[in-house]
Amino acid sequence: LAAELVAAFDLNNPLAVEYAERQAAELVRKINETTREELRAIIAKGTEEGWSYSKLARVMRRKFDEFSTTRAHLIAVTELGNAYSHGTLTAARQVQDEGIDLEKSWLTVGDGRESDECLANARAGWIPLNDIFPGGVERPLQHPRCRCSLLTRRAA
Repeated sequence: LAAELVAAFDLNNPLAVEYAERQAAELVRKINETTREELRAIIAKGTEEGWSYSKLARVMRRKFDEFSTTRAHLIAVTELGNAYSHGTLTAARQVQDEGIDLEKSWLTVGDGRESDECLANARAGWIPLNDIFPGGVERPLQHPRCRCSLLTRRAA
């Protein structure tokens, strides 16, 4: 009897929200713990509600006067990207734990502004789910402001 697996990955990703609630803003520099907790709550809400980078950056700017537009956008891109990539990888690992072999691939935006590390990760093609990409990471993001995504599929 063949088992059928149906999974939908969209902006409503509870695993991404959970990651944001626990780990968002950990890498943000030059803020105190109170600001970090407030920022984490904003990022988690934005992740849960599917906000765009721009909307998340606007909300952060309204809350934190000291954040420039550039800094708020950098944080938004990085934190949402990390949350969704983590959610995707976690969901794929749960599927694999049920006995379905999966693999992953690195997807760049493809606009010529990618870093060398991101391009190397993309050139690796489809790799086993638990392998590390050439850039030394298990999933996007490779660096702050990285706009890459993680793809997963059933192993060929």
